[in-house]
Amino acid sequence: MYGFLFTIVAGIIMIYSTSSILAESRHGSQLFFFRQQFVWALLSVGVVWLIARLDLQRLAVYSAPALFCTLVLLMLVFVMPARNQAQRWIMLGPLTFQPSEIFKFLTVFYLAFSLSNRKRNLAKLKQLVFPYLPFLGLGMGLIMLEPDLGTTIVIFVTVMGMFFLAGARIKHLLMTVVPPAVLGCIVVFGLGYKKERILSYLAAVVDPLQGSYHVKQAALTLGSGGWFGAGLGDGR
Repeated sequence: MYGFLFTIVAGIIMIYSTSSILAESRHGSQLFFFRQQFVWALLSVGVVWLIARLDLQRLAVYSAPALFCTLVLLMLVFVMPARNQAQRWIMLGPLTFQPSEIFKFLTVFYLAFSLSNRKRNLAKLKQLVFPYLPFLGLGMGLIMLEPDLGTTIVIFVTVMGMFFLAGARIKHLLMTVVPPAVLGCIVVFGLGYKKERILSYLAAVVDPLQGSYHVKQAALTLGSGGWFGAGLGDGR
């Protein structure tokens, strides 16, 4: 909890430091973005306080049904209006959320519970593939179709890491990794999905000012502030 609070406080300070000049010029107050972030920070502290008091061992048995319900939500996003040429959000009036973020969390929770079963022997390929591939594969496939390649990759790497730590054999993991990797290359370089982002990243390795907006801003930040920054409240 203390680490969480430290991160929240440090984050709020950095929000003020990097946004005060922009907030003053656009909204007439240096604290505009600071106030917004502070409200959400208070709400997050309350949520974390509640979560910290949950008995995760008793709730673990519900992780599989919860993951199944999230799969249903991942299907529902395709009947929702698109945003920025993607269908990733469930919209319920003023409430908007991404089921993929819930799926990401529940995948870790479910695997932690399932892989801790002493009867589970991941050294056997059938115990690695059949209990998990249909369930998790469907979820990652739906997220890919939204489309959201980044989240799909994060979940896939996390799953592979948990399988490795649970005792899965390297050769079995490679058999599992290669087909999705080939499919990802086909989607990116064959169909062109996010191809510009990949090429932009490669260009930024050679020259940061030829990269994406965020890479350029990072290079300009280091150039203007040096190792120690421009000073609290003077960041642009």
